[in-house]
Amino acid sequence: MRGLRDALVALSLANLCFFKVWAAYFYSYHRPYFRQDAAPGLDYLAILLDVILLAAVFWGGAQLARRSERAVVLAGMRLVFLMTLVVVASVIGRGLRPTRGPFATEPAPWSWTAVLVAAMAGLAALLICARWNRPLGRAGAHLVMVLSPFVVVTGAQAVWLALPSPGAETQARSAPPALPARDPAAPRVLWLVFDGLDQRLAFDERPAGLALPEFDRLRSESLVASRALPVSTATLVSLPSLLTGRIITYCDPRGPDELMIYTEGSAAAVPWSRQPTVFTRARELDVASGLAGWFHPYCRLFGGQLAACAQWPFRFTGEPRSLPVRMRDAAAMQLWSLPFADQFFFVDPLRLELFPTRSFRDEHRRKQEGVLARARAMAADPALGLVFVHLPAPHGPGIYDRRTGRLGAPADPKEWYLDNLALADRALGELRRALEQAGLEERTAIVVTADHSWGASASFDGKRDPRIPLLVHLPGQTQALRADAELRITVLHDLVLAVLRGELKKPDEVARWLKERGKEAKRQGSRE
Repeated sequence: MRGLRDALVALSLANLCFFKVWAAYFYSYHRPYFRQDAAPGLDYLAILLDVILLAAVFWGGAQLARRSERAVVLAGMRLVFLMTLVVVASVIGRGLRPTRGPFATEPAPWSWTAVLVAAMAGLAALLICARWNRPLGRAGAHLVMVLSPFVVVTGAQAVWLALPSPGAETQARSAPPALPARDPAAPRVLWLVFDGLDQRLAFDERPAGLALPEFDRLRSESLVASRALPVSTATLVSLPSLLTGRIITYCDPRGPDELMIYTEGSAAAVPWSRQPTVFTRARELDVASGLAGWFHPYCRLFGGQLAACAQWPFRFTGEPRSLPVRMRDAAAMQLWSLPFADQFFFVDPLRLELFPTRSFRDEHRRKQEGVLARARAMAADPALGLVFVHLPAPHGPGIYDRRTGRLGAPADPKEWYLDNLALADRALGELRRALEQAGLEERTAIVVTADHSWGASASFDGKRDPRIPLLVHLPGQTQALRADAELRITVLHDLVLAVLRGELKKPDEVARWLKERGKEAKRQGSRE
């Protein structure tokens, strides 16, 4: 009977140890919406097997301690059990605390005060557990037993999510019928969104030793809005806002092919894939659109609106993974969930050297290369009047060394973001050269912005600035023009359509247009 009770406690404790992993796969970036790999259901099986293996370790340790019948060994077993509970409670507590926004991806930096307080709390917990070893051990075992039904709950939820969703699209939607050929002189727009591009660090307070020649060149011949603000700090929310031109307040993924969005002032969610977007509006103008992007499953959402589409969802592995590899990845994620681990491993959370796993850095590099390759082809395709590109760089992890000009681990992990900024700069140059080589630069407007600034910039230099770049370069423009009014980037939806309609042909027209939109936004805000 005692052995069975120990087994149940061990299984429940192991399941609690994987709390953050379960949360990630049930509620965050490992849900089907963010995935594009073979047999995603194997990941849930891998986590279940990891839980069982860890439970076997706990149970085996308990049995060995009991068989020794030595008081010091039994006391040590109870102390390890109690300290494991303390760590688990810390992990769960951090997992339940509010984040800066839905699906925040970057950890809030710890201060040395927080580290000292945490260390003192840990020491106090150790002393208390050592002093009242036996009664606390019994109480802890009872608590874990009470929580054991969650083993069934998580297991059932894993099986449910592993099953294919009825009627869900796991592949790209079919492209729409071809549009009539446009006038060869008709305006085009290349709309570039660099994920996490920070206005302050890229331009206003650029660190010494960081060269961004392509961004500087574009700024010298573009309208520059220095006070552009994102809708959200989360990519999940910002991109729907950009593409619909509406302020989105919250998003909820539903299956592999749908995102429910909540617009400002509305309590009801609507499916993103069924809302008018810049692509449907462009099609009404007989403008064919192309999209190359990461993070969102764009082709599953909007393939029916696009003449060309390429997607690299957030969890794009790019290669088949065996069950043992998936188990190792889940175990690495579990280690990353330990207190303070995210501060040390954020640059590359799955590269912990203890596990010969597929590197998160390699996965991110493949996304950057894939998106850029398809974006170059679309930018050079005269049949596409609107090309929207959502590039991973400079979002982490670090995948570039600006000193060598090569993709790979950054030479200085503390400067990975600066290296990725240089990579984003290189990508901008490649896309502009693709336009020039195709002879399309004289009729293609270039719009550059970001979905949000760098959320962890305070960990780099102690500063945080929400502003993002906004550059609008019209064909033939050779001089810079400033727009200093505060803007929300949702205005780009209408601006892009105005350019495609031929309503904005000169930089001063764009400046006046943005100024009027800014006034309208202020009037609406004052009425509310």
